[in-house]
Amino acid sequence: MKRIVCLLGVLLSLLSLTGCQAKEPFSITYYDCFDTAVTLTAYTDTEEEFFAFADELHQFLLSCHRLLDIYEEYPGVNNLYTINHAGGKPVTVDPFLLDFLSFGKEVYAFTGGKVNIALGSVLSLWHQKREEGLADLENASLPYEEDLLAAASHTDIDGILLNEADGTVTLLDPLLQIDAGALGKGYVSKLVQERYPDKNFLLSLGGNVITVGEKPNGEDWIIGILDPFDTESTALTLPVSGAAVTSGSYQRYYTVDGKDYPHIIDPDTLYPADIWASVTVFCADPALADALSTALFLLPLEEGKKLVQTFDGVSVYWIAPDGSYDKLGLDG
Repeated sequence: MKRIVCLLGVLLSLLSLTGCQAKEPFSITYYDCFDTAVTLTAYTDTEEEFFAFADELHQFLLSCHRLLDIYEEYPGVNNLYTINHAGGKPVTVDPFLLDFLSFGKEVYAFTGGKVNIALGSVLSLWHQKREEGLADLENASLPYEEDLLAAASHTDIDGILLNEADGTVTLLDPLLQIDAGALGKGYVSKLVQERYPDKNFLLSLGGNVITVGEKPNGEDWIIGILDPFDTESTALTLPVSGAAVTSGSYQRYYTVDGKDYPHIIDPDTLYPADIWASVTVFCADPALADALSTALFLLPLEEGKKLVQTFDGVSVYWIAPDGSYDKLGLDG
């Protein structure tokens, strides 16, 4: 198990109402889930209690990671890789996957197709070129137009058939490929919220942050939105209660002929979006925040605002490629 531990020390203040010593904050980072750094910061009475919680949470995250993995298969596990390589045959899956794929279809509907879990055949072409380009910078190249168009003909979300009665998933188009990248971390984050409602912690899965409970000292959980033009700095810091998810052009990209190509692909153009440098969504539901952050990254401002206003309790901070910003539902 690969992990880094940072003990943040004993809080010196006393809880004003109880007179008891405040709980300590502990932190740990894992690097084996969802292809990103996963950091847990939690308040517990003891170090032993923290590690027991952290290890249990880590095992849960690993199980979700395996089910959503499109690159590897695991003994005894039918995951997205299994479904994508079943040649159109029904695959019996864990209820988690049925629920996730059902959610994916809902997101497709309310984003007007901008977030499509069936876009895997297109995304895989960009993933391959990005990996090749990062390994050989001088020979980095784009996918061929004809390959993108051919792949796009296998992205109909109705080709994902869910049978809840017998617990199976069938790809009616054997060349359709499911990709969980736009929704997986947010969906899992929501399950974590529901699984540990009595804990006090902040969890970061890459650009996805959730909070559960409160700090014993009464202070807000604070996150920083990275400056997309200087990722060693923050554009601003804000309190968060529930979830904050950022989609950004700086997170995963490669460069071809001096131009950066980020990993978020517009299903209408089949090319990376370049409207925004980053979009951060705040709301109570991390699954919704994850879905909206991707959709809003692909939409012009006014269209994005119309989408956001169909939901209650959602706030957004947009940063444009020229450094200007806009916001909705945020004070100041």
